Amino acid sequence: MGGFASNGSGDYVITFSTHPDVRINTGTDGLTQDFTELKNEAMTPLFLAAVEATEEAILNSLFMAETMEGTRGRMMPSLPVEEVLNILKKYGALTPADE
Repeated sequence: MGGFASNGSGDYVITFSTHPDVRINTGTDGLTQDFTELKNEAMTPLFLAAVEATEEAILNSLFMAETMEGTRGRMMPSLPVEEVLNILKKYGALTPADE
């Protein structure tokens, strides 16, 4: 889809993790706590993962949408998947793994 983000690109990406090693333990008794933090220069793979997940969500919404009828009978047809795939193949935008 063309999107790209990396450390230093100026893009903002919000990520969340449920991994136990990065959870903030609020049940400790002391006034300080230790936690693991990823170094700034290691962020690019996370930015790229967020971009790829967003691209996948966009493609899924386009290719899985069904024809809808809106207000006043307005029709919005679904994307003609086979026609789009043929166009992408014609212009070399699909690799064998995509087919």
